[in-house]
Amino acid sequence: MGKVLTHLNFELVSSNDLESFGFDDEFRGNAPVQGKIKRSLDLSLAMLKAVRETLENFLSAWADDPGRAAKDMNINTFEVEQAVYKYFGVPMAVREKYLDTYLKRVRAIARVYRITETGLNKHCVIGIVDDDKVKGRVRFDDFIFPKDSIQSPIRRFFGFQHEWNHRPWRMAIGNIELHYGFLLGNATPDVIARCIVHEATHKFAQTKDILYKHQSFAQLDLDADTKAALVTSVNIPGREKPLVQMSGYDKDAGNNTLASDERMLENADSYAWMARRIWKHATGFKKKKTT
Repeated sequence: MGKVLTHLNFELVSSNDLESFGFDDEFRGNAPVQGKIKRSLDLSLAMLKAVRETLENFLSAWADDPGRAAKDMNINTFEVEQAVYKYFGVPMAVREKYLDTYLKRVRAIARVYRITETGLNKHCVIGIVDDDKVKGRVRFDDFIFPKDSIQSPIRRFFGFQHEWNHRPWRMAIGNIELHYGFLLGNATPDVIARCIVHEATHKFAQTKDILYKHQSFAQLDLDADTKAALVTSVNIPGREKPLVQMSGYDKDAGNNTLASDERMLENADSYAWMARRIWKHATGFKKKKTT
Protein backbone atom coordinates (compact mmCIF):
# COMPACT_ATOMS: atom_id res chain seq x y z
CA MET A 1 0.00 0.00 0.00
CA GLY A 2 1.37 3.40 -0.97
CA LYS A 3 1.01 6.64 0.93
CA VAL A 4 -1.30 9.13 -0.81
CA LEU A 5 -1.17 12.03 1.64
CA THR A 6 -0.70 12.90 5.28
CA HIS A 7 -2.73 15.52 7.08
CA LEU A 8 -2.66 16.26 10.80
CA ASN A 9 -2.72 12.82 12.42
CA PHE A 10 -4.21 11.13 9.34
CA GLU A 11 -2.34 8.99 6.84
CA LEU A 12 -4.18 8.06 3.64
CA VAL A 13 -2.87 5.04 1.77
CA SER A 14 -3.95 3.37 -1.46
CA SER A 15 -4.78 -0.34 -1.65
CA ASN A 16 -2.80 -2.71 -3.84
CA ASP A 17 -5.84 -3.13 -6.10
CA LEU A 18 -6.10 0.60 -6.55
CA GLU A 19 -2.45 0.83 -7.49
CA SER A 20 -2.65 -2.10 -9.89
CA PHE A 21 -5.24 -0.21 -11.93
CA GLY A 22 -3.38 3.09 -11.63
CA PHE A 23 -6.31 4.78 -9.88
CA ASP A 24 -4.03 5.97 -7.10
CA ASP A 25 -2.63 8.55 -9.53
CA GLU A 26 -5.96 10.40 -9.24
CA PHE A 27 -5.00 11.37 -5.68
CA ARG A 28 -1.29 12.11 -5.96
CA GLY A 29 -0.44 15.64 -7.05
CA ASN A 30 -4.11 16.47 -7.58
CA ALA A 31 -4.48 19.65 -5.53
CA PRO A 32 -8.33 19.96 -5.71
CA VAL A 33 -8.85 16.33 -4.68
CA GLN A 34 -6.30 16.53 -1.90
CA GLY A 35 -7.85 19.78 -0.70
CA LYS A 36 -11.29 18.17 -0.62
CA ILE A 37 -9.98 15.20 1.36
CA LYS A 38 -8.14 17.41 3.85
CA ARG A 39 -11.28 19.48 4.35
CA SER A 40 -13.26 16.27 4.94
CA LEU A 41 -10.76 15.10 7.56
CA ASP A 42 -10.89 18.49 9.27
CA LEU A 43 -14.69 18.37 9.37
CA SER A 44 -14.78 14.85 10.82
CA LEU A 45 -12.81 16.13 13.81
CA ALA A 46 -14.89 19.32 13.96
CA MET A 47 -18.15 17.33 14.06
CA LEU A 48 -16.92 15.15 16.91
CA LYS A 49 -15.63 18.15 18.84
CA ALA A 50 -18.89 20.05 18.39
CA VAL A 51 -21.15 17.22 19.51
CA ARG A 52 -18.88 16.25 22.41
CA GLU A 53 -18.67 19.83 23.71
CA THR A 54 -22.41 20.38 23.29
CA LEU A 55 -23.25 17.22 25.22
CA GLU A 56 -20.74 18.08 27.95
CA ASN A 57 -22.28 21.56 28.32
CA PHE A 58 -25.75 20.00 28.45
CA LEU A 59 -24.73 17.52 31.17
CA SER A 60 -22.81 20.13 33.17
CA ALA A 61 -25.81 22.45 33.16
CA TRP A 62 -28.05 19.73 34.55
CA ALA A 63 -25.48 18.83 37.20
CA ASP A 64 -24.86 22.45 38.27
CA ASP A 65 -28.36 23.89 38.16
CA PRO A 66 -31.20 21.61 36.97
CA GLY A 67 -33.75 24.41 37.21
CA ARG A 68 -31.79 26.65 34.87
CA ALA A 69 -30.98 23.77 32.55
CA ALA A 70 -34.66 23.06 32.08
CA LYS A 71 -35.29 26.60 30.87
CA ASP A 72 -32.10 28.00 29.34
CA MET A 73 -32.12 27.55 25.56
CA ASN A 74 -28.67 29.15 25.30
CA ILE A 75 -26.99 25.94 26.46
CA ASN A 76 -28.49 23.98 23.56
CA THR A 77 -30.76 22.00 25.88
CA PHE A 78 -33.52 21.82 23.32
CA GLU A 79 -31.16 21.02 20.44
CA VAL A 80 -29.68 18.07 22.34
CA GLU A 81 -33.11 16.76 23.26
CA GLN A 82 -34.29 16.99 19.66
CA ALA A 83 -31.21 15.18 18.35
CA VAL A 84 -31.41 12.43 20.97
CA TYR A 85 -35.07 11.92 20.07
CA LYS A 86 -34.52 12.03 16.32
CA TYR A 87 -31.55 9.66 16.09
CA PHE A 88 -31.88 7.44 19.15
CA GLY A 89 -35.63 7.34 19.66
CA VAL A 90 -35.53 8.67 23.23
CA PRO A 91 -38.68 10.82 23.66
CA MET A 92 -38.14 14.29 25.06
CA ALA A 93 -40.90 13.63 27.60
CA VAL A 94 -38.70 10.95 29.19
CA ARG A 95 -36.43 13.66 30.55
CA GLU A 96 -39.32 15.22 32.45
CA LYS A 97 -40.47 11.95 34.03
CA TYR A 98 -37.24 9.97 34.40
CA LEU A 99 -34.43 12.51 34.55
CA ASP A 100 -31.78 10.19 36.04
CA THR A 101 -32.37 7.55 33.38
CA TYR A 102 -32.38 10.15 30.63
CA LEU A 103 -29.13 11.76 31.75
CA LYS A 104 -27.50 8.34 32.13
CA ARG A 105 -28.21 7.63 28.47
CA VAL A 106 -26.99 11.05 27.35
CA ARG A 107 -23.79 10.52 29.36
CA ALA A 108 -23.24 7.19 27.62
CA ILE A 109 -23.85 8.77 24.19
CA ALA A 110 -21.33 11.48 25.10
CA ARG A 111 -18.85 8.76 26.11
CA VAL A 112 -19.13 7.17 22.68
CA TYR A 113 -18.30 10.49 21.06
CA ARG A 114 -15.43 11.17 23.46
CA ILE A 115 -13.84 7.77 22.81
CA THR A 116 -14.31 8.17 19.06
CA GLU A 117 -12.83 11.67 19.05
CA THR A 118 -9.83 10.51 21.08
CA GLY A 119 -9.22 7.62 18.70
CA LEU A 120 -9.52 9.73 15.58
CA ASN A 121 -7.13 12.32 17.01
CA LYS A 122 -4.39 9.72 17.32
CA HIS A 123 -2.42 8.38 14.34
CA CYS A 124 -5.17 7.15 12.02
CA VAL A 125 -4.62 5.25 8.79
CA ILE A 126 -7.39 5.46 6.19
CA GLY A 127 -7.18 3.17 3.20
CA ILE A 128 -8.53 4.11 -0.23
CA VAL A 129 -9.96 0.99 -1.84
CA ASP A 130 -11.56 -0.24 -5.04
CA ASP A 131 -14.62 -2.17 -3.84
CA ASP A 132 -17.97 -1.21 -5.32
CA LYS A 133 -19.82 -2.89 -2.44
CA VAL A 134 -18.86 -0.22 0.04
CA LYS A 135 -18.65 3.53 0.45
CA GLY A 136 -16.86 3.17 3.77
CA ARG A 137 -16.02 0.40 6.21
CA VAL A 138 -13.68 -0.80 8.89
CA ARG A 139 -11.53 -3.39 7.17
CA PHE A 140 -13.72 -6.49 7.13
CA ASP A 141 -11.01 -9.13 7.48
CA ASP A 142 -9.63 -7.52 10.62
CA PHE A 143 -12.54 -8.40 12.89
CA ILE A 144 -12.15 -10.69 15.87
CA PHE A 145 -14.75 -12.48 17.95
CA PRO A 146 -13.95 -12.00 21.65
CA LYS A 147 -14.45 -15.28 23.50
CA ASP A 148 -14.68 -14.06 27.09
CA SER A 149 -16.92 -11.02 26.79
CA ILE A 150 -20.66 -11.42 27.17
CA GLN A 151 -21.39 -7.94 25.88
CA SER A 152 -19.74 -5.48 23.54
CA PRO A 153 -18.29 -2.21 24.92
CA ILE A 154 -21.06 -0.18 23.33
CA ARG A 155 -23.63 -2.15 25.34
CA ARG A 156 -21.62 -1.89 28.55
CA PHE A 157 -21.68 1.91 28.18
CA PHE A 158 -25.46 1.80 28.51
CA GLY A 159 -25.57 -0.81 31.26
CA PHE A 160 -26.96 -3.67 29.18
CA GLN A 161 -26.05 -6.95 30.87
CA HIS A 162 -25.77 -9.14 27.80
CA GLU A 163 -25.07 -8.88 24.12
CA TRP A 164 -28.19 -8.29 22.05
CA ASN A 165 -30.04 -11.58 21.54
CA HIS A 166 -26.98 -13.28 23.10
CA ARG A 167 -25.27 -13.20 19.73
CA PRO A 168 -21.47 -13.10 19.32
CA TRP A 169 -20.17 -9.65 18.49
CA ARG A 170 -17.31 -8.73 16.20
CA MET A 171 -14.66 -6.32 17.41
CA ALA A 172 -13.62 -3.84 14.71
CA ILE A 173 -9.85 -3.47 14.81
CA GLY A 174 -8.85 -2.79 11.20
CA ASN A 175 -8.21 0.46 9.36
CA ILE A 176 -11.02 2.70 8.16
CA GLU A 177 -11.39 2.34 4.39
CA LEU A 178 -13.16 4.57 1.86
CA HIS A 179 -14.05 3.85 -1.75
CA TYR A 180 -12.00 5.88 -4.21
CA GLY A 181 -15.09 6.78 -6.26
CA PHE A 182 -16.77 8.20 -3.17
CA LEU A 183 -13.82 10.52 -2.63
CA LEU A 184 -13.51 11.49 -6.30
CA GLY A 185 -17.25 11.88 -6.91
CA ASN A 186 -19.78 14.55 -6.04
CA ALA A 187 -19.85 13.90 -2.30
CA THR A 188 -19.19 17.15 -0.45
CA PRO A 189 -16.62 17.31 2.39
CA ASP A 190 -19.33 17.30 5.08
CA VAL A 191 -20.82 14.10 3.59
CA ILE A 192 -17.40 12.42 3.51
CA ALA A 193 -16.75 13.64 7.06
CA ARG A 194 -20.01 12.14 8.25
CA CYS A 195 -18.98 8.80 6.71
CA ILE A 196 -15.61 8.97 8.49
CA VAL A 197 -17.37 9.64 11.80
CA HIS A 198 -19.66 6.65 11.15
CA GLU A 199 -16.71 4.32 10.55
CA ALA A 200 -14.73 5.80 13.43
CA THR A 201 -17.52 4.94 15.88
CA HIS A 202 -17.25 1.34 14.66
CA LYS A 203 -13.51 1.25 15.12
CA PHE A 204 -13.13 3.06 18.42
CA ALA A 205 -16.48 2.58 20.20
CA GLN A 206 -17.62 -0.72 18.62
CA THR A 207 -20.94 0.62 17.32
CA LYS A 208 -22.91 -1.54 14.91
CA ASP A 209 -24.91 -1.17 11.72
CA ILE A 210 -28.50 -1.54 12.88
CA LEU A 211 -30.28 0.96 10.63
CA TYR A 212 -28.94 3.29 7.96
CA LYS A 213 -30.73 6.64 7.76
CA HIS A 214 -31.46 6.22 4.04
CA GLN A 215 -33.36 3.02 4.93
CA SER A 216 -35.48 4.63 7.63
CA PHE A 217 -39.21 4.80 7.04
CA ALA A 218 -39.21 8.54 6.44
CA GLN A 219 -36.71 8.11 3.57
CA LEU A 220 -38.48 5.23 1.80
CA ASP A 221 -40.81 5.63 -1.18
CA LEU A 222 -44.02 4.55 0.55
CA ASP A 223 -47.63 5.46 -0.05
CA ALA A 224 -49.02 8.16 2.21
CA ASP A 225 -51.10 5.87 4.44
CA THR A 226 -48.26 3.40 5.00
CA LYS A 227 -45.80 6.19 5.75
CA ALA A 228 -48.23 7.83 8.15
CA ALA A 229 -48.60 4.53 10.01
CA LEU A 230 -44.87 3.87 10.23
CA VAL A 231 -43.28 7.28 10.69
CA THR A 232 -43.13 8.70 14.22
CA SER A 233 -42.85 12.46 14.64
CA VAL A 234 -43.46 15.20 17.16
CA ASN A 235 -44.51 18.82 16.70
CA ILE A 236 -42.03 21.35 18.08
CA PRO A 237 -43.19 24.86 19.04
CA GLY A 238 -41.69 27.38 16.63
CA ARG A 239 -40.59 24.68 14.20
CA GLU A 240 -42.27 24.69 10.81
CA LYS A 241 -42.09 20.92 10.21
CA PRO A 242 -42.57 18.05 12.68
CA LEU A 243 -39.39 16.46 14.03
CA VAL A 244 -39.26 13.01 12.43
CA GLN A 245 -37.70 10.13 14.31
CA MET A 246 -35.18 7.91 12.52
CA SER A 247 -36.91 4.54 12.63
CA GLY A 248 -37.01 1.39 10.56
CA TYR A 249 -36.33 -2.32 10.54
CA ASP A 250 -33.40 -3.78 12.47
CA LYS A 251 -31.24 -5.35 9.79
CA ASP A 252 -30.02 -8.07 12.19
CA ALA A 253 -33.41 -9.06 13.58
CA GLY A 254 -35.21 -10.27 10.44
CA ASN A 255 -38.96 -10.67 10.00
CA ASN A 256 -39.45 -6.92 9.64
CA THR A 257 -38.67 -6.30 13.31
CA LEU A 258 -38.49 -2.64 14.27
CA ALA A 259 -35.16 -1.33 15.52
CA SER A 260 -35.77 -0.76 19.24
CA ASP A 261 -34.56 2.20 21.29
CA GLU A 262 -31.99 -0.15 22.82
CA ARG A 263 -30.61 -1.08 19.42
CA MET A 264 -30.54 2.49 18.16
CA LEU A 265 -28.15 3.33 21.00
CA GLU A 266 -25.68 0.98 19.29
CA ASN A 267 -26.29 2.31 15.79
CA ALA A 268 -23.32 3.92 14.00
CA ASP A 269 -25.45 5.99 11.62
CA SER A 270 -27.32 7.53 14.55
CA TYR A 271 -24.03 8.81 15.95
CA ALA A 272 -22.83 10.05 12.56
CA TRP A 273 -26.00 11.97 11.76
CA MET A 274 -26.34 13.44 15.25
CA ALA A 275 -22.73 14.66 15.10
CA ARG A 276 -23.43 16.36 11.78
CA ARG A 277 -26.67 17.90 13.06
CA ILE A 278 -25.08 19.33 16.22
CA TRP A 279 -22.09 20.61 14.21
CA LYS A 280 -24.43 22.33 11.74
CA HIS A 281 -26.33 23.92 14.62
CA ALA A 282 -23.12 25.05 16.31
CA THR A 283 -21.55 26.52 13.16
CA GLY A 284 -24.60 27.70 11.22
CA PHE A 285 -23.50 25.55 8.29
CA LYS A 286 -25.78 25.48 5.28
CA LYS A 287 -25.04 23.26 2.30
CA LYS A 288 -24.80 25.16 -0.95
CA LYS A 289 -27.42 24.17 -3.45
CA THR A 290 -26.21 23.00 -6.84
CA THR A 291 -28.04 23.73 -10.05
